[in-house]
Amino acid sequence: PQYVPGQAAAPAAGAAGAAGGGNAYLPLCFTGDSLVDTEDGKKRMDELKIGDRVMAVEHNQTTYVPVISFMHRLPNRVGHFHRIETADGQVLKMTNKHFLYVVKCEDPAQKRRLVYAQDVTTNDCLHRVSSDNQGFVPTPVVSNTVFTETGVFAPMTSTGDIVVDNVLVSCHSIVHGQSLVQTFFEGASYWGDWTKWAFGTKSDDEMIDENAVELSPAVDFLITVLELVVPKNLLMSH
Repeated sequence: PQYVPGQAAAPAAGAAGAAGGGNAYLPLCFTGDSLVDTEDGKKRMDELKIGDRVMAVEHNQTTYVPVISFMHRLPNRVGHFHRIETADGQVLKMTNKHFLYVVKCEDPAQKRRLVYAQDVTTNDCLHRVSSDNQGFVPTPVVSNTVFTETGVFAPMTSTGDIVVDNVLVSCHSIVHGQSLVQTFFEGASYWGDWTKWAFGTKSDDEMIDENAVELSPAVDFLITVLELVVPKNLLMSH
């Protein structure tokens, strides 16, 4: 692909939303065919289950951590995604306000930072898993475009990070204070079935897929409030 410095994708109309009813937006999601490294090998995102141990990061090294919940698992919901391609041909697909880690390519030694998928440009480098699977290497972005696909999936891990399609990303979106949101979700996960009121409302997709999960209006509201009150300078880096 042609390298165009500084080019970012133009937002698609309604890119933060989704067709098919339900919530007004799907703030953090991956496509069903996105690949995740687990201790048992690679799995598609739509095959991932709670308890699976997936690749994440700890002290700049890869590690495996458990999936503790899903914010979305809707195989029949249509979503708008950003298709971010790197110079080595790796493709990452995620919704517009999902966080991922970048550094500026002209200074790859700098501390990595979290940005929205919609804000990634060809001046950015993503953190791709190294060839020995032990760490991460900065890899330039060559394009960032928008497309529509059916199936939206958003796993949460115990650390708030996950490696998807060999790229380090956050499990979070919308809210800039990642540590605050991660604490909220970790605490809520211990409430068992009661959290279905807050995390897992039944959706139209459940009539087709009993494992479908969707954010409830309560969490939609909480995310909106946090976005308004959490200062952007709480944006977390590792």
